[in-house]
Amino acid sequence: MPSSKSPPQLDLLSLTSCSDLDFREIAQDWGVTPSERSTRAEQIHQLVHQKMYPFELMSEGCLDLMEGGFGFLRSSTASFSPTSTDIYVSPSQVKRFKLKRGDSVRGLIRPPKDSERYYALLRVDEVNHASPEGSYTIRSYAELTPTLEKSPLKLSTCSDQISSQLVDIFCPLSFGDRILISGPPHSGKTTLLKEMAQAAQANHPDAQVIYLLVDGRPEEILSLNTLEVDEALSIRFDEASNRQVHLVDFALSRAKRLIERGDHVILALDSLHQLGRAHERATSHEKTTGHSHSQVVDELKQLIAAAGQFTEGGSLTLMMTSSIDTGWQLDELIYRELNDVMTCELSLSNRLWRQRIFPAGD
Repeated sequence: MPSSKSPPQLDLLSLTSCSDLDFREIAQDWGVTPSERSTRAEQIHQLVHQKMYPFELMSEGCLDLMEGGFGFLRSSTASFSPTSTDIYVSPSQVKRFKLKRGDSVRGLIRPPKDSERYYALLRVDEVNHASPEGSYTIRSYAELTPTLEKSPLKLSTCSDQISSQLVDIFCPLSFGDRILISGPPHSGKTTLLKEMAQAAQANHPDAQVIYLLVDGRPEEILSLNTLEVDEALSIRFDEASNRQVHLVDFALSRAKRLIERGDHVILALDSLHQLGRAHERATSHEKTTGHSHSQVVDELKQLIAAAGQFTEGGSLTLMMTSSIDTGWQLDELIYRELNDVMTCELSLSNRLWRQRIFPAGD
């Protein structure tokens, strides 16, 4: 039972992500018996509106700004998708603390009132895990100075995975590189990308590794639960195209906020051609095919151009997969236009993959 000496704290993010058994135990400690037929959001609403014990409701999330100047704190456990537990951030708070898209914000919140749909942020305690006042002096990503002096990115581990060891031998990588894993369908691109991301996380625990799956199938999304990286984000193939594009843009904004404070970020994207198709579908209703294809390439170039290492500290490393020989004109255009701007390309062969050779390096 909560202590009466000082108001205890409840964490909304923990309530959302904990198991059913843990949530039931927490609710019973607070004198609430959640209905088994209710959704987790409804159970949380029942818990935070109990009047028996006073408490402070805390939470955190990454800021997604809207056109009106306000924003919402979204959770990485939901891949930054809109949910009923999102937290409203007022325009005055955004201006006061100079908050930017992708900032991680933690603070005191309150439950929604009868006429409201969302929780609301009352007090800002931390911005990007530091004092809110510290965000005033941080240089923006656009003001950082790129450098050619890059730190080595080691992938070899003590495990029996030979793929990372072969990459270190034949194609040594560095922080800030733009790495493309290309090959026909069913040549092992995703498997290699996952192993490289996990190897980078194991060898560089201080780096922030974000794995991003676009247009994923349910079984692919489920397999991310065992991926040993800091954040594994995904979006299903049946989601709207603009939602798929938004997730990648938001993940890039989140990476930029981390780089501004001096962190090394590794963004593993699966895959580049699926993102290009999502861009095409999102713009196909307003432009002709030729113009749509050129705009898709321009959008992808902006993503790739963000990679690099900076003299002030921090870097963004991009690891991406892309399919070739698919018969899609857009896929071939993406590969032809973008492989020249990569610092490294790992080309795979499905002929070797069918012979059970991995990695199927051509």
